[in-house]
Parts: sequence; structure tokens; C-alpha cells
Amino acid sequence: MFSNTLPFVVPNLDNLAVELIVDILKGADLQTITSIGLTSSRLYHIVKTDRKLWTDARAILDLPLQTGETLATTPTSSILPLALRAVSVQKHLRDPDAKPHFRLLHMGDYETPAWKLLPGGQWMLFTRNHCIWILNIRAQTTTKTSPPIFVAPRLISRCVFQALGNREMCLIVELVRGWPTGQTEMPRIAVLRLRLPLLQSVDDGDSRPQVTGIKFYTLPFDPVFISLRWPLLLMGCPQMRFLIDPGNELNAVLLNCEADTGVGLAALPPEEEVEALSARCDWMSIHLHPTLEKLVIRCQIFHVGGSSGRRILILLADIPTIRHPLPDDSHLVSLTQSPQSLHFTHKHPEARGSSRMPFPLPSRYVPIMEYMTDSGYRMYSLCLDTHTERRDDEELIAFVVMTETWGTRTFFTNYCAADISPHQRNLERTSDNRISMQFVNSAHTEVSKLRIPIPPEVRQHPPNSDWGEVLETDMNQGQIILTVQNHRTGDAHPSRRRFYSHYLLQY
Repeated sequence: MFSNTLPFVVPNLDNLAVELIVDILKGADLQTITSIGLTSSRLYHIVKTDRKLWTDARAILDLPLQTGETLATTPTSSILPLALRAVSVQKHLRDPDAKPHFRLLHMGDYETPAWKLLPGGQWMLFTRNHCIWILNIRAQTTTKTSPPIFVAPRLISRCVFQALGNREMCLIVELVRGWPTGQTEMPRIAVLRLRLPLLQSVDDGDSRPQVTGIKFYTLPFDPVFISLRWPLLLMGCPQMRFLIDPGNELNAVLLNCEADTGVGLAALPPEEEVEALSARCDWMSIHLHPTLEKLVIRCQIFHVGGSSGRRILILLADIPTIRHPLPDDSHLVSLTQSPQSLHFTHKHPEARGSSRMPFPLPSRYVPIMEYMTDSGYRMYSLCLDTHTERRDDEELIAFVVMTETWGTRTFFTNYCAADISPHQRNLERTSDNRISMQFVNSAHTEVSKLRIPIPPEVRQHPPNSDWGEVLETDMNQGQIILTVQNHRTGDAHPSRRRFYSHYLLQY
């Protein structure tokens, strides 16, 4: 006798509809998604081919994208291997006693080496005087055997870059005046378009990055701040004067590098913050925020001679419309002759005693920036609270990122974050030949603490004879460039001399 009832099937991920699986995994971290994808061939196929599953992932910003690529230009089939790599890197970074692979960079004993790790984990940028090299990290040697990719007409000060996708990258190069020549030279900026090679390991002429386009712009000031969110390029210069002088304002230029348009910007500090004539405003930074589509400005108000000390403010402003075509000679002085005044939409005074940052960061908070306190021993993460029940003056919330304590002692910690220079403070060497570093990951899902071992060849020197400094970090790739200064005494030079050894650490 046969039963008409269907057999009962216990529901599980492997027999659910694809839409339900994607909905269940919405907001999951990379570890969860990759683990589920490896449990069966069906789930592997879903994880490998469903893009929405990844775009909704909590830690998608931690993906170690290939050089020159963005998430939008990364094929869906490539995301799963990248996620597996991200999980492996984050696992090592979560272990404070993890031992990275050390590689000595043979580039000379430069006191101020200009290194930049390009996204992707394969290339690093090196500048010296007028020249720029892009060196293959995976090559057997990192010496400058190949010709530079760019020789500038002036000395190179700094570089800012952004991946554009399809193996292309934009590189902003600031050019400064050299020795005085008796002539007045205006500051300049170069905008380079780079094409990265398709092959990832071959080290011949055709596999090196190539410059596909160059534009030069003459600036009305020496830029103190440079922010790039292609195609927008923002350059700012503060005027630090007493308010008795009405020129206490922020000057900036905003360019659209694709449309060849630009606009001059100007801003005065909030009037209620500088009521006294003895007050002074120092503009500390200005950058473009791509998610909020806002300008983020940080300033400090000094009450000279008063008892209130200084007050740190973080201001948000709308990005103005860019309509003015650039001059044919790319001389941008005309843009500042009739600048647009910025209107501040949000204001956040630096708070004391803020609550600890909740990790992982709930979706209601949009990260804006990280900044250090006056003492340099504490880092805050400023977020926009999108919860509708909060009052307007509470939309900007600052969470403190706590300093890690090892046992009963708080080690000297170097903080790393997207908008903080990684070498703001030197790294002190501890008694166990380690240096301590702490950072927030790109997705704001956790804070990691590393105790980086001192390179073996440096340990033979007395503990007080050397120090370490983190020059560059790419935590998505698990890479750190570390420099160690050594004080040594030689036969030819009886006095103590400083030598610099540079290491690439790979976790």
C-alpha cells in the first residue's frame, strides 16, 4: 500500500531557493559566506556567481582587490578567491603574535624614503627627486634597474592615487620649487593616468605600468591638503591669521579632471565659535567623502590668551556644482578670484569621554573619518548616525577606539586608519623585541592589534640604539613597510651614524 503523502524534507541552505539564501546571508561577513560556499557544490556555485550576495556583505571593503581594479569592475567570479584571501589575511592580523614574512628593500639609506604601496599587493611606488618608479614587489629585486615611468620638471613632493578600474589608476603628483633661482614660480600639480599590465608575474618591459596621459595645472597656492575621488580633485590651503585680519579663511580649488571644469572655494570658521577677536582658526584637513558626497573639514579654534584652550571642530559641507571651464593654459588662479562660499550642514565638536566603538559597526552608522586626540594616545572614529529618531545636533557621533593593553602595561601604540598618516608616531621597541600597532579595518568590523617582531638582523644591536616607524600600510593585503633607524659605530666613522633599513612585511 502506497502513501499519498510526500516525504518530509528538512529545510537547509542546500535546498533553499537562491533568493532565500541570498536574503539569509545579507550582511554576513566574508568568513561566513566563504565557509558556506565550501560546504557543497550547489552553494559554491551560488557564492561564486551571485553578485548581490557579495555587495551586501558586511566586510566587502576588506577585499584585496587587484591592482587598478575597483569593486564595480571586479568580475563576480573573482570575488570568491579574493574573499578567501581576505579571510586568510584577517586571520593573521587578528593574531597579535603572528610572524610576518620579512623582506629587506635594497633602496639605499635614505633618511626620508618616499614609498607608496599601490592597491593590489604587487606594485609599490618610489619617488626620488624628479623621478617616479613603480617596482614589482614580486620580482626578485626591488632595485631601480628599469627607467622611471615619469620624470617631472620639478622636485616631487608627494603622490596621491586612486584605482579607476580596468587596470587603470590615477596618480596625482605635487611638484615643488627646488633651489631658489631668482624667478617666481607658481606651484604645479600633475595628473597622470596609469595603465597596469595584465600579466602579474613577468618582469619585462611590457609588464611594467605605463603612463597613458599627463595633465599639468598651475595652482594659486601651495596645497596643504590633496583629496582625490575621481574625477574630482580637491586641493586646499589654509590661511592661518588672527580674526582681526578678515582673511582668516580656507582657500581651495575643486576640479573635475574629466570635464576640465573647476571652481574656487572659500570658507570662514563658524561665527559662533570665534566670537572673540582674539580667537584664531587653523584649518587642519579637508577631503571628499564618496559615500556621503560631502566635503569633510577639520579645524581647531584657538582662544589666544584665554583659559578655554583650543576646540576641535569637524564640519560637513555640500560639494558645490562645478561649472567653470578651465583656462586653456590650465592656470587655476582665476578660479580663486570669485570663489563659492561653503555652507556647513553638520558640525561636530570634539568630545571627551565618548563611548567605545561598537564592533562590528551597525549599519545605521556611516564612517566619516578617524582622528587623533591632542595627546596622540587615543583615536576617535566619527560616524553619521542615520537613525531617524535622533536630533539634528546628534547626527555626528564619535566613538573612541580603545588602546590595547598587554597584561598590566599599555604599550606605545601606532594607530592606522584610512585618513590617518600611518607614521604619526614612532614605534617604541619593547623588551621582547616587538613594536605595537593597532588599526581599524576598512569595513569597520573590528580593530586589530599587532605586535610586530623586530627584524632578526636588527636585534643584535642594543635596544636603545634603534627605533621603528611604519611608513606605509595596506591591511587588505596584509602588507606593512617598516623602517628601522640604527645608530652604529664603524672604524671609518668612529662617531655614531644613523642608518636606515627598510622592510616589507607580509602577513
